[in-house]
Amino acid sequence: MTNPNKPQCDMERDCTGAVAYIDNKGFIYCKPHGVERKYAQPCRQLVPWELALIHAGKPIRYERGPKPRPARPMTKAQALQTIDNIFGMAGYTEGQGDLWLATPLTQLKDFIQQLPEETNHDDQ
Repeated sequence: MTNPNKPQCDMERDCTGAVAYIDNKGFIYCKPHGVERKYAQPCRQLVPWELALIHAGKPIRYERGPKPRPARPMTKAQALQTIDNIFGMAGYTEGQGDLWLATPLTQLKDFIQQLPEETNHDDQ
C-alpha cells in the first residue's frame, strides 16, 4: 500500500518512483515519466530544496524562484527597537498612555536587556 503523505508520480496511479520532475502545469513525475513527459509538455527536473518543499507538503511553481532563505534570529538590539516602536504606535511616551500595553512591554524589555549580547549572524 502506498503512503498517502509521500508525493507520487502523477503520470500513472500505481507508479512508485521517487518524484524528480515537474511540468508547466504543476504535475510532478518520477524520473522515467518526467523524461518521457518532456517530449509532450515543458517539464524540468526538480532541485533538492524543491524536493524538500514537496516532501513537506508545500506547493512549488514550475517557474523556479530563488531558494527560500531561513529566517534570521532577531538580535537583542532589534528586539529592543521593536518594543520601542510598539510603544510609539500605542502612544505611550514617558509614563503617558495606555497601561494595558505598557506593563507587559516594559517587563519584556527588562527581560531582553538582561540577556547576554549576541553573536554576529552575518555569516549567512
